[in-house]
Amino acid sequence: MFNPLLKSAEESGERNQFIFFGILVAVILIDSIILVIGDHSIDINDHLDNTDEWEITFSNMSLTSNSEVLISDNNEEVVTFEIPSNLSDDGWMVQEIYILITYGETSLGDFDCDTVSAEFDHDEKTGVSSVSEQSSGESSDCTEIQMNKAWRYYVDGVYDNISKLEAENILEMEDVGIDVYAYIRVNTDSTIPNNDNDENISVDFTITLQKVESITRV
Repeated sequence: MFNPLLKSAEESGERNQFIFFGILVAVILIDSIILVIGDHSIDINDHLDNTDEWEITFSNMSLTSNSEVLISDNNEEVVTFEIPSNLSDDGWMVQEIYILITYGETSLGDFDCDTVSAEFDHDEKTGVSSVSEQSSGESSDCTEIQMNKAWRYYVDGVYDNISKLEAENILEMEDVGIDVYAYIRVNTDSTIPNNDNDENISVDFTITLQKVESITRV
């Protein structure tokens, strides 16, 4: 004999099974749509970063130091300037190293200036080539000696065809946290015998730093 209750239970089970599979399919479709949209959004952002133009502004700062050294005849002294490494925390980099050496004849009654020669070098961290360099000099008439090394100087403006990451790291120069060494030698020249055995030398360092101040998509 046919049981109507059994037929009702079978229909209810089939309906519940249909509802379950329907919900499962809907969930899968929703996840797929979210995934596609998310990936598409990332692709768009990457594309914009790679192709947009960027308005970049820069800041400059100078570090200075002066040293007075007394150098005996036929001797050499090394004067060191230490550029603090913690300046990198704010994005500073070394754009130029400039060294000025001055002196005068200090021996009483002597009209022949001593010969002073100098050269400099520094620690290297980035290996980026400079755009100009004068690493040595000499004077025998009490004129000043100028030495320098400069990397590209960046000006405010629009920079294109680079990503935002490249804009943030656009500076191509030497890093901070390095030591600069000035080597100075003296050969005394005197018109009076045994009257001149040393010379007082003034050494001025000027270190120009630069950093990226702001980046704005044009």
